[in-house]
Amino acid sequence: MTSNSTRKRGYDEPIRFNSSDEKLDCVFENEHVHQTKEPKDRGRHDFCCQEDWVDFTEQTSLHGLRYIWLRQAAFIRRLLWLVLTLLCAGIMMYQICDRAIYYYSWPVTVNVKINFNETLHFPTLTICNQNAFRATAAEATGHYALITRMFRDEGAFNTSFLDAINATNITFGTLYSHSGHQPKDMIIGCKWKGEECGWWNFSQVATDSGLCFSFNAEPRKGGREFLTVDNPGSENGLSLTINVEQYEYMPGPSDASGVKILLHHPHQFPKVRGLGLALPPGSFAFVGTSMISVSICAS
Repeated sequence: MTSNSTRKRGYDEPIRFNSSDEKLDCVFENEHVHQTKEPKDRGRHDFCCQEDWVDFTEQTSLHGLRYIWLRQAAFIRRLLWLVLTLLCAGIMMYQICDRAIYYYSWPVTVNVKINFNETLHFPTLTICNQNAFRATAAEATGHYALITRMFRDEGAFNTSFLDAINATNITFGTLYSHSGHQPKDMIIGCKWKGEECGWWNFSQVATDSGLCFSFNAEPRKGGREFLTVDNPGSENGLSLTINVEQYEYMPGPSDASGVKILLHHPHQFPKVRGLGLALPPGSFAFVGTSMISVSICAS
């Protein structure tokens, strides 16, 4: 094996080795070997396709964003998702701006005004005795046996029983009016604004509790207006002394004692049984009222 070598001329000159069997060339430049690597993904230098951003879009809960940067999706599909996402974002911003502008325009839907009137209409007062029938009146009209049979459930009605007590053609209105309590017996004291009044200022009215008596249920004589009040306080309203006639009680639709009162509009049907205020015998009660007027204005 024969080898020829050249002398060393410096670091910049190549060194060659020749052989008869094989030829091997090695080149050393400045004693460094330069190696260049191609990047695996040239697209990662773009912000929209960086690895961290793509991972974020895959994990976010914002709908549509993950499909825009989906690696396996086609370009057309990603473009459609981009357009759809931008469209929805635009609609959302439009609605937010529209509601903000509407809010700062201070819209008013309800107007509340407090008016201090010099006079107020006094409501209608309806009084009902808890026991609907009066024993002496029922006995005088011959309806005591019928009322007792009706509300004690001693037996069923039949024609022979009604013929025996002469009650074949009687109505509930007649039964309550002839056998019920009367205002001249119940109302023994009455004052309106400090002035004397009486049972004659009350009118009979049929309610869900039977025959009752109402004050201020009809307009004043010679006019169309009802009673009014000018000042608050019990001395400027209605004061009553009532005899419940508990000694006259007999079987009826209710076993309670005392009276029930209800304040209502004159044109409203008095539902005393469901809405009335119960007052027991021997009690002294004050009942205050306040009026609320609601009017609907056209838009």
